[in-house]
Amino acid sequence: MDTQQKADANVSLQLVKMAAICVVLAVIGYAAAYIEPDIEKVDNQAFKQEYLRLQHVLGVVRNQWIIRGKPQSINLNWQDLNAITQPLNSSNEIVATTKVKLSRDGFPLLNSNDVQGCKLLWNQLMGTSRITLRLVTDYHTSKQHCEYKVPSGGTIIYQLAIEKLKFIEVKALKE
Repeated sequence: MDTQQKADANVSLQLVKMAAICVVLAVIGYAAAYIEPDIEKVDNQAFKQEYLRLQHVLGVVRNQWIIRGKPQSINLNWQDLNAITQPLNSSNEIVATTKVKLSRDGFPLLNSNDVQGCKLLWNQLMGTSRITLRLVTDYHTSKQHCEYKVPSGGTIIYQLAIEKLKFIEVKALKE
């Protein structure tokens, strides 16, 4: 092979490599465009599970309130999550005890009517920090409710005035 043929073969090889890279990038771009909404759906589902867990906790708190004779406050004890994986004969260590104020109807109340009160109430009821869920917390004085939002668009609204909990899922709009 002479020098010109080697150069032509080398250029052809480089063009084939560039075409292959373009195809791979196009496939990755296509997959990313269709996987992103699915990731948001999974994130919303995880947050929806937290909402269902919060509903369950509120039900348990209310039942304990009734069983204990309708006190003005109740102690919640949270066990170490590692204790779940321990053998049954091991002791389950209580890692957090928190006192929650309750309304006349057994609905948990805020310690202070502000964002800090909402944050504290989440930690008291759920036994975990909002930071791991990337929750943005807000308090609306006029409506008397706490909002817990995630970046993917889901919102849990804890309505103190009417003692109600609701979940709002915002669908991502794709153009």
